[in-house]
Amino acid sequence: LAVQAQIGSNVTTLPFGGSLSMASDGFGQAVVALVTVRNTGTNSVVVSGLNLTDSSQFSISAASTLPLTLGPFGSTTFSLTFSAVQAVLASTQVQIVYSVLGSSGVQIFTATGSVPNLSLSYFFQPNGSLQGLGNNTHIVFGPVNVGGQLSATIIIANQGSGANTIWVL
Repeated sequence: LAVQAQIGSNVTTLPFGGSLSMASDGFGQAVVALVTVRNTGTNSVVVSGLNLTDSSQFSISAASTLPLTLGPFGSTTFSLTFSAVQAVLASTQVQIVYSVLGSSGVQIFTATGSVPNLSLSYFFQPNGSLQGLGNNTHIVFGPVNVGGQLSATIIIANQGSGANTIWVL
């Protein structure tokens, strides 16, 4: 069997034991990989199962009912979805159970999901306490004498498992 996964325009070939990276832009933003399983041989292959070792943040939707017979050079596609519920790196093993001429086998690859989790905070220099900044909140500078100065340091922390890009500050 040959296995490929497509996320957007990126296609990844997944050999036995290969890995697929699924990076979400944030909580509530699922990442969907279309996984194509192709019979590269001249004998029919019966795909009888699609299994995950962790289904808490990953799910599979098969396009066809299993078991499914793939004729020579035939293929099928299923969806593998990562939906982040925690900021930690998530991982699952995807198992494609099949048989050829009565002999069974399992094609395995690992999917790893990540998601950023940004937090903003600030403090006034030199001795201010750290304050959180949520959505639609502002930094309020108190009174400053003429010719005086008050500085705030803004801290952007990513406490998640995935990268993120900050476009505007």
